[in-house]
Amino acid sequence: MRIQILILGMCCVACAENSAQISAPPTLELSTSQITRPSLVKLVARVSKDVTNVEFFQDGVSLGVDASAPFETQLALTKAEQVTHQFTAKAFNTSGKSVSSAA
Repeated sequence: MRIQILILGMCCVACAENSAQISAPPTLELSTSQITRPSLVKLVARVSKDVTNVEFFQDGVSLGVDASAPFETQLALTKAEQVTHQFTAKAFNTSGKSVSSAA
């Protein structure tokens, strides 16, 4: 009888640990690099393994969603657009949690 109680207790602990992992927000680190001078910029999102998609933004306007790893996008800027911009990304994981990051 003691073994059964111990096993049930272990299952509850394991379930609680899995629940905490599932409900945790994803991790995200966004980086930018200039590919060609002066107009092509590449955005790369390094994320936790539970991420399902990443949405990229320039100055608060969506550039689109990447739904497969590696999560990245490229942006061509005209000469007139080659000024300071704010690039951000938002990552979503399998439990619907999200996190944002700026480059």
